[in-house]
Amino acid sequence: MIRAVYDTASCMVTYDKDLLALENSLGIDETRLPCSPNRATFLRMSKTAIIRARVEPGLKTEVENILSDLGLTVSETVHLLYRQIKLQRGLPFDVRIPNALTRRTLDASRKGKGVKHFGSKKELYADLGL
Repeated sequence: MIRAVYDTASCMVTYDKDLLALENSLGIDETRLPCSPNRATFLRMSKTAIIRARVEPGLKTEVENILSDLGLTVSETVHLLYRQIKLQRGLPFDVRIPNALTRRTLDASRKGKGVKHFGSKKELYADLGL
């Protein structure tokens, strides 16, 4: 962990030699990063980045509950997703546009065409011949 401390009274960022080596290796010019809380935060937080996304509230709640059951946080899940994308050089699951038959079938079922309703599993299995 990089150690950088911002002193508001003296407007100084105090850091150790590892931090100075990092600044030099990254080509950071102290004249471009004046003494400020932002500079200290940048130097301390160099191992993380923030991601923001808009998601439907209901979907967000449902997914967070599932992740909680799995013992995962949203941040851990996003990290896992990014790692898998990097490893597989693409999405770790298929993303497909439905073909014409699938599209027609989905449209028909949304409209209730050709949809059968059963009062119980027994009735469903009987209709299927099971």
